Amino acid sequence: MLKRKITLPLATFLIFCILDGGGWPQSDKMQTEKKEKPVQITKGGAGTLEGLAPVGKRTKKDHEIKWVEWSDAAFERAKKEDRLLLLDITAVWCHWCHVMDETSYSDPEVIRLLNARMIPVRVEADQRPDVQNRYLSGGWPTTAVLVPTGEVLWSGTYVPPQQLRQVLAQVEDYYRKNKAAVQARIDSFKTQVSEAMAKPAPLPDELKLEAIEDAVNSAIENLDTVNGGFGDGQKFPAPGTMALLLLENHFKKNSKIENVLYLTLKNQQQLLDPVWGGFYRYATKPDWSHPHYEKMLSANAELVENYINAYQATGEEGYKKTALEVIRWLENFMQDPKGGFYGSQDADVGSHEPEGEFIAGEEYFNFDDDARHKLGIPHVDKNIYSDWNGQMIRAYLIAYPVLGEKKLLDFALLSLGRIKKTAWHAVFGMAHNPAAKTVVHGLIADQVEVARAAQAAYQVTGKKEYLDFAREIMAWVLKTLQDAKGGGFYSVPLANLSHGNLSIPDKPFDENSTTALALIELYRLTGDTSYKKAAEHTLKLLSKFYTNRGHMAGTFAAALRFFSSYPNQIVIVGNPKDKAAQALYAAALRYYDPNKVVIFLDKGTKPLKVGEIEFPEMDKPALFACRQSFCSSPISDPTTAPDKLKKFFAQTN
Repeated sequence: MLKRKITLPLATFLIFCILDGGGWPQSDKMQTEKKEKPVQITKGGAGTLEGLAPVGKRTKKDHEIKWVEWSDAAFERAKKEDRLLLLDITAVWCHWCHVMDETSYSDPEVIRLLNARMIPVRVEADQRPDVQNRYLSGGWPTTAVLVPTGEVLWSGTYVPPQQLRQVLAQVEDYYRKNKAAVQARIDSFKTQVSEAMAKPAPLPDELKLEAIEDAVNSAIENLDTVNGGFGDGQKFPAPGTMALLLLENHFKKNSKIENVLYLTLKNQQQLLDPVWGGFYRYATKPDWSHPHYEKMLSANAELVENYINAYQATGEEGYKKTALEVIRWLENFMQDPKGGFYGSQDADVGSHEPEGEFIAGEEYFNFDDDARHKLGIPHVDKNIYSDWNGQMIRAYLIAYPVLGEKKLLDFALLSLGRIKKTAWHAVFGMAHNPAAKTVVHGLIADQVEVARAAQAAYQVTGKKEYLDFAREIMAWVLKTLQDAKGGGFYSVPLANLSHGNLSIPDKPFDENSTTALALIELYRLTGDTSYKKAAEHTLKLLSKFYTNRGHMAGTFAAALRFFSSYPNQIVIVGNPKDKAAQALYAAALRYYDPNKVVIFLDKGTKPLKVGEIEFPEMDKPALFACRQSFCSSPISDPTTAPDKLKKFFAQTN
């Protein structure tokens, strides 16, 4: 699968391969082999036998390679022994990674070459997204040869055994004969980066809202009008785009937007496992057929949120059912009883066994529940990643008041509590996976996604401890990751920069978009203008690059919309233990409005204020609709609250 990554503001420099552009010659034999035996990893893939032995048991020997993890020790050894490094970026759910293990990394000559001549470094993509994001070359697996300091000498994706043997030999030969030229290119590259960082381009003076329209129009223009989704090739869900379209259609009904939304939401349901629930990762055909059968926590989290919001917006029961089907899969396979969600589920059975029967997903997922259990369960990655957990916790908290299932609230809060206890560190920031052999702290996605989950927990429970946790996380982000001069946020603290491509600061577009969104949400909850100012600084930086993203700039455009709009505030004043107050609170949470902010004010709070608005002390609990500094009369009946809220906000928008 191809993956596009936009980084700011050094995007030009981050994909760096010393040998790009014909830097070293290939033998005629190698060029001929490429023409005669092309490697096509976009066909088939996860859930198929493509690339694997067609019958019998798998036999793989990749464990005979002396793999080491990405570490200071690996690079210190490489420099001391003047060895090249072979970087393998793999993933537990990746079909062609399994193929490469069974073929290329089980080849005796490849094993001998790697153990004798190089330092083989294996990186699990989900465990080390920082490494993945800076070295991914076309997709998974990524196969890269690095110089001892970590810069890329050669890179590719899946490489068959014979070709890999040739690549390893020829790249090493080139390096030995051209060290001076290689080092000169590295030095030149680093000089360009230093100059770019020293003189960042100025930010725009003001934000322009046409970026929102541009993203929406891109979605409309790129719609597959027959099948839904975007483009005429492989089909991936685009939940960020769907969230933007739901938001924009709520502000102003638009038939073109609705066509994109509901055609896509309807047809992409073909990616839903009809037996166990949960969405497969993507489809290899334009009509959403021939899926890659792996299921990823992150994508399913965003899709739960999409379908819950679509159900609220339309009342269409099918959308509610889809969200429930995802939740059913999560409850059966992906929830840790102690709290937390597992990372992914594989596409096939037997793909992780050194020797064992392999059952392809295209066969396995056609069976019913009983047959599947008899054959075995596809591998589940039981690591609990903070960023993906933050997304799913938030999805559960959004789903809870709509579906009315308290178990969703309970498990979401249990999971958030576990993340806070095991992953959060006041000095080093959020850990990506606190159970990892080498724990990585400070990645921006981990901080921001958990902060957004905590903000959602505050809105759903009214408990200030969750708001305090969100503010603590974002204070760390502002102090440690913000570029106050150039705008935006770095992916990791500058103090944590590592080797090779990881020695260069970057500002990823998607993560910065989500950070801006988190800051705006926090400003809306607290009235603290410092959050809004930081969001504005970030949005100005992103506005210089969003056109590269097309309809995939949905989160950026949504953040810009929220930044430029007053929130629809729903404030409940009462005793948290009062049933009447709780009924009003539940009505506010169920009310569909993607621009709303719900705040529960304990009547014992002094003063009874939200921002500059002060509320009267009342004998009975009451709900108020507010916009800017204007509020409705008190509403005491939860059954009439939705209509009164709708009428008030229609008049004040």
